[in-house]
Amino acid sequence: MASFDDILMTNTFSLQTTPIRCLLISPFFWALITLCFAFIILLIMGILYYSPTGKKHFQRLEKVFRHSDLIGNGELWFGGLISFAIIVLIIYSFWFGTVFVVKYPVETSSDSYFVCDTSLRNTQFSSALQLLATIKSVDETPIFDMLDMQEFTMTVNFVQTDYTCDDVTAQENIGTYSVALPRSSYIGGVCICLMGSRSASNDSSYVVQTMDYCQLFFTSDQTLSQTTEINFALTKVINRTESLDYSGSTNYSGIWIPTSTHGSLNDRLVYSQQGAFLRYLSTQHTLIITFSETEFYVINRQEPISRMGEILFHNILFTTTIIGIFALAFLVFKLTFMPIVEWIIRHEKLLLHFCKLRKERSTQNDNTL
Repeated sequence: MASFDDILMTNTFSLQTTPIRCLLISPFFWALITLCFAFIILLIMGILYYSPTGKKHFQRLEKVFRHSDLIGNGELWFGGLISFAIIVLIIYSFWFGTVFVVKYPVETSSDSYFVCDTSLRNTQFSSALQLLATIKSVDETPIFDMLDMQEFTMTVNFVQTDYTCDDVTAQENIGTYSVALPRSSYIGGVCICLMGSRSASNDSSYVVQTMDYCQLFFTSDQTLSQTTEINFALTKVINRTESLDYSGSTNYSGIWIPTSTHGSLNDRLVYSQQGAFLRYLSTQHTLIITFSETEFYVINRQEPISRMGEILFHNILFTTTIIGIFALAFLVFKLTFMPIVEWIIRHEKLLLHFCKLRKERSTQNDNTL
């Protein structure tokens, strides 16, 4: 979810029973507990109202509950009892906002034990592909320059062969490396590793991550061909982390992501066309490794779902919404049930007299039978 309102409403009115921890940290559960206590107090108030000695205590409690009424502005005293459940939800919303906002960025934030889903973070991600030819902003230029200046160390390891390091002859051109192995022998596979050191600048606002990449090239039940070509396409990946504060600086990190392609790694096709005797006529193996950069780069953006000012504003909206919902329910109760209760109270004597007459008639009919 990428909206603080959705996150707040989901976690406020969640009533998940398993595991039990989710139920115990649910604010809606504690609001229901508060309503249960309010119902018990309501029964006690009813007993005090009809008790000759408890009339004075009833009036004192009624005054307290009228002052705490957030729904009807003190019009009905039992609105103060329900208001305690509203206060529980309001306190939770503000507390939730203060602990949720610090769950950013995802690299440094810990698990969220204040909600059922401990993986909840104040983080949203987006990714996009951009052409390298596009103009970079002043803030983005340093990370691209640092990636261009990063030095790599390439290690080539030949697997299952009787060649030694003294047999290797290497040539380097721009973006191309050629490794020649003289005499006739076999090579089971080749492992190519690329390593680059980490660097940082501007108080770690720009960080080039460590390159540590290895890949094994081989063919099952086959040896490498006489000439093996392996191509590496390097792609820049830029991670942009926005600041949690509006006045903070944006952090950038970058890394090279290699993608390899190659042709046939064995001479099966050549042997089938020209005969197996080529195995004995081969005088050397040649490994050609080429590097190129892709015409695009990947930009990953990490930014907070909500900042403190936005969370405070939405908490105020949540407070007014909760009070408005309960006020609407109170209004419906006032317009529907209260007139019925008042009519019953006004006609209490008439109803008792009517019930008494019906009882007497029923008794007379029984005696007649």
